[in-house]
Amino acid sequence: MSRPGARAAAVALAVAALSPGLARPDPLADAEHGASSVEELLGSVEEALGRPEATPHDLAAQKFSSGETQYLLGDWPHAALLMGEALDDPSFREGPQGATATFYLGDALRQAGSCGAARPYLDGYLKGGELAHRGEALAAALECAVRDEHLEQVGPLLAEADRYHQGQVPPEVRYLAAKATLLRTDLPPDERSRQADAAFAAVGAPYAHQAAYFQAVLRLERKDLPGAEERFAACAALPAGDARQREVQELCTLGVGRVKAEQGDVAGAISAYEKVPIDSPSFDEALYETAALHGRAGQFDPALRTVETLEQIEPDSPLAGRSRLLQGQLLLQQGQYDPATRTYEKLIGDYAPVRDGLDGVLALHADPARFFAELLARHGRSFEVASAVPAPAMREALAKPEVARAMGLVQALEEEDRDATEGRDIADRIGAALDRGGGIDAFPRLREGYGGVQAVENAAAVLQGLAASAAVEAAGPALDPDGQAELARVHGERLVLEGQLDSLPRTAEAVRSRLDRTRARMDALDREAFQLGYVVESARAAIAGTEAWLLAQRGTTQADRAQRDEVETELRKHREVVAGYEQDLRRLRQDIAKARDAAGGTEALSEEGRLRGEYLSLLAQERKVLDGARGRLSGQAQARFERAAALSDRISRVTDRARELSERIAGEASRGADGLRARLAAERAALDAETAALSSAQVESRGAVGQVVYRSFGEVRRELYEMVLRADVGLNDVAWTRKRDRVEQIQKLSKQQTEELKALDQRYGPALKEEE
Repeated sequence: MSRPGARAAAVALAVAALSPGLARPDPLADAEHGASSVEELLGSVEEALGRPEATPHDLAAQKFSSGETQYLLGDWPHAALLMGEALDDPSFREGPQGATATFYLGDALRQAGSCGAARPYLDGYLKGGELAHRGEALAAALECAVRDEHLEQVGPLLAEADRYHQGQVPPEVRYLAAKATLLRTDLPPDERSRQADAAFAAVGAPYAHQAAYFQAVLRLERKDLPGAEERFAACAALPAGDARQREVQELCTLGVGRVKAEQGDVAGAISAYEKVPIDSPSFDEALYETAALHGRAGQFDPALRTVETLEQIEPDSPLAGRSRLLQGQLLLQQGQYDPATRTYEKLIGDYAPVRDGLDGVLALHADPARFFAELLARHGRSFEVASAVPAPAMREALAKPEVARAMGLVQALEEEDRDATEGRDIADRIGAALDRGGGIDAFPRLREGYGGVQAVENAAAVLQGLAASAAVEAAGPALDPDGQAELARVHGERLVLEGQLDSLPRTAEAVRSRLDRTRARMDALDREAFQLGYVVESARAAIAGTEAWLLAQRGTTQADRAQRDEVETELRKHREVVAGYEQDLRRLRQDIAKARDAAGGTEALSEEGRLRGEYLSLLAQERKVLDGARGRLSGQAQARFERAAALSDRISRVTDRARELSERIAGEASRGADGLRARLAAERAALDAETAALSSAQVESRGAVGQVVYRSFGEVRRELYEMVLRADVGLNDVAWTRKRDRVEQIQKLSKQQTEELKALDQRYGPALKEEE
């Protein structure tokens, strides 16, 4: 509703417009000048909408092309994503490139470490008839079967590979077959060892390093040290062409040193250890074992230098504590009691708090397995983990292979959960877009065209107003007083709306500019919501800090088990509240995203349509009133009135074309939306099923992962206890050895004194007797 003041002012302007003798600009000339521009704008919108849109099959082909590029570049996650999106289109999936895309997707998932996800696609590809990547697919499926120990699949895959390669299977398949033999538990140990050894011997390059390494391991199992040394040495002597071969070569070099050390060849073992490069992951092990060998051989100085080198190069190595123990033992054996004492005291000072802190974690929580499962799930938030568990203990635990595998499982499940949540959010946004404006908002091309049509109608309405103003100027004075009063009223109401109509976009550039401004406001809100995430993270950090404080104060606070359980329950409730805040924040950002999607859409344009309708209705009333003066006009006024009417009819035809185009857009959107709704419903059903399976897997895995991690931390605690205990014993050894040396020195001096007194007595005893 317009304000009374604005309406009165508009009526006054209308009366002034009807008064003769005033110099005013010519609105008709402006309208004629803009009519051609509006027709051109409508033509450009019609042309854009008339261009054929890329079909889903074409879009899938584009994604396949991009995904193939990423696959060849080794960007496995990106390649898998693009191939998955390409295969979502049924026509592409059944087309000539569908099988290749299936292989690329399966192999990319395998390369990314997700054999479970890769296996259905690899199996699907192998069931088809395409041969282009069949050999690669057989090797990939075989690797996944061996990696996940699905040995029942190995035999059929090997048979298929033998048929495909006509008995000349490549080294990769031979290597995987040998590894599968190594995993067989249905064979007697000796037979398994013999068959695996023969299979690895037949592998050849480029898997010769790995094959020789496993042959050496098999000989170690048989206690054949010379044979193991020969195989390790052969592996270490092979040239390494890539990072994987270098890694295996370094392990073989380490193996040579260990076998030689086991055989008592100290010099040979040290020589082998020295060949391990400084950038190798095994370098700290080589240094520690070199120092231990030097010490065992009584070579204390080189042993101490090696230990000091290890401490300088790898201060955070899992072997740091053991190397410091070794350093204390070496110093003690050299009789350097003060340095040995300082070394043991430093070790106790560093590791005793870690041991106590880990004890505090285990004592604070009634269900340690559950706590460690949750801890592993929160590992990405480093400040929480660091405050909950001492960093050295966490580092020691994560170095264990079983914890690394558990970590991989938990992170994979968390990633799947995030993907499922993101999928639901995207489905909600698509559903909201389909529900707006008959589905027009769900199709960017149609929505842009619809916005262009609305801009044409806005411009046409403004031009209609200019033409009507020219008609009012020409025919208004010829009306009778009642007609002039009615015209002044209608014209005044139109002028009230004209200011609002004039602010609406009338060009494609204006539509885009307004959309950019609206989206910029939505982006600002999203940034604020994102910053709220830091507040939520701060609350989570405060809870973790409280846990750390409770651990630090456990020695000074008196609390029984029930009180500690109460505190733990309270902290868990706070975590749940913070998790609720996180969900609320996620929903808020989802709402902002939906509002951003709706910006410039049909709902935002509906108010413009209502305003135009009211404005055009007033124009029609004006024209009806002016038609009453048509027979009274003559001369220039008659020509001007007819000119304005002709221009109004011309613009009306543009409006009719725009409305027809809007109806066409609506029909096309409706047809497309029906198909999308069906696909969206299917995707939602699949996503719901996947979410249910994922929830079940998370519940099942949480207990197993918690137990694995709990046992691993228990091992770390035992290692810390042993380390600190051995350091305490070392201090006692230093004290007793120092005391023993002093006693021995006193006994030596006493014995020397007795012997000297005896010698004096023998020398001067006769003389003293003569004097007596």
